Amino acid sequence: MINELYNQTITILNKYPRSDNGTSLDIWYKTVITNAYVNTKSVSGMSGTSVAIGEKHTVLIPFNDSYKQYSQWKETDAQTGYFTMSQGDYIIEGTVTEDITASNIVSIAKDYNAIQVKSIIEAKDRNRTYVQLKLEGV
Repeated sequence: MINELYNQTITILNKYPRSDNGTSLDIWYKTVITNAYVNTKSVSGMSGTSVAIGEKHTVLIPFNDSYKQYSQWKETDAQTGYFTMSQGDYIIEGTVTEDITASNIVSIAKDYNAIQVKSIIEAKDRNRTYVQLKLEGV
């Protein structure tokens, strides 16, 4: 039953910041995950006479041997199929076919209505849960 919920395809766009990669540009890596769960809720808030309306996204990713914490990920060749999660990374529902670069990341994020990751909760123990990563974003 639980596996039936985790059937959405997402593309993760990881930023490898220029401060860590030794170049003058951020480098972006993409990874396609085929067994994720994405939930979107409308949210609103008031401040004085202003009303703000938006969406809150929750993405759940089951345990995946290709996931590494950022400190480990940046030490590997990211193109070997590993991914990480950091605040500011993007998640896109579906598959992104374009190559991601520092010059097109803004337009890709806008064109695909990307979710920008704001919070990350990582389960450490595989025996206690099916979900390794709970991500929230806008």
